[in-house]
Amino acid sequence: MKKFSSTNGRWGVQVDCPDDQKFPARGSFKPLGRLGGFDCFAFQPDEEGSTFAVIEGDAKALKGCVVVMEMGLQSNDYITLLHAHPGAIWKTSGYKGRSHSFWTLTEEGNQVKVPEAALLSLGLIEPEEAPHALPEIPDDVPERSTVLLALQKAGLA
Repeated sequence: MKKFSSTNGRWGVQVDCPDDQKFPARGSFKPLGRLGGFDCFAFQPDEEGSTFAVIEGDAKALKGCVVVMEMGLQSNDYITLLHAHPGAIWKTSGYKGRSHSFWTLTEEGNQVKVPEAALLSLGLIEPEEAPHALPEIPDDVPERSTVLLALQKAGLA
């Protein structure tokens, strides 16, 4: 059983699974309903399936995954249950959103951190600000600059 409760312990999320179950795991979450302030789910393993069950803190689904359940647990703590395919991308946020990371899944279900620049260059996420314009290289450089002549005289160029 995995239990994620609010600071005051009055509500949260429970996932029925073996105590030693590791996530992400091939399978899915089945909603069981709400009882005693807790939204309850059963983890249903599926070793032949293409979907993985993922448990995160504060997370947003971006590509190839869907949020099954998200809940604020007080004291800037969150729980998010995701269903994701290999190659899915989601974003996690740290304390009060001050930091973030992007994640994906391998075919084997390993969770891998993805650099922002890679996601931007592939067009999978949008930048927060427009890119800076590159300055043009001036065409008015003399054929033999003073610096180049000095470097040649010193045997460095």
